[in-house]
Amino acid sequence: MADDITLRHLSRQRVRGAPATVPGSSGFVHDYDAEELMRQTQRSLVLAIEGEVTLLKLREGFQRLEAAAAAQKLKVTGDPLYVVKSDPMVIVPNKREHEVCLPVRGEAKEEDGVKPSRLEGGYFIVSTTTGGLEDLENLYTWLFGKFLPARRHELTRPYLLHRVMTGPDGGISVEVQVPASLSIKPVRAPGSSGEEPT
Repeated sequence: MADDITLRHLSRQRVRGAPATVPGSSGFVHDYDAEELMRQTQRSLVLAIEGEVTLLKLREGFQRLEAAAAAQKLKVTGDPLYVVKSDPMVIVPNKREHEVCLPVRGEAKEEDGVKPSRLEGGYFIVSTTTGGLEDLENLYTWLFGKFLPARRHELTRPYLLHRVMTGPDGGISVEVQVPASLSIKPVRAPGSSGEEPT
């Protein structure tokens, strides 16, 4: 049993949600499993996605990247990924930037909207939903509420990777990889001029 000080801390309202972190309470979203992953930095091909993200748009984007990699004789070194280039707890869904990404090896060049890029490595927190694209907002709420519970915590690199997987029964699962490098915004003293201390 946790002591009184710990219970008071945990029962404090969290800005980003995740009521499930409070002992004895049930959250607005169910629990997911999470694990750690270290990724190597890789070259990649990327293609921007406009408008709402759908499975059809993702499949078409992945096919274009694979065709570009084949045409440029690049070696594909990983699964195609769908990328959200925003912090989903700050930017609303219709304002987020999205792209599809294919890790490759070789000398890539830009053509027909497909651009060479770099897929940053580092430490990631990984979780999966079996609810498809429709359940991603719930998964974001759980991930950010559990691992970045305060408004002062923010992603240093708002670049979320997603791997879309089809199960044997045809169901869609989505694996989300969140870069775990954080920064903490400084707190301004009341009545300060707004300039940050150096």
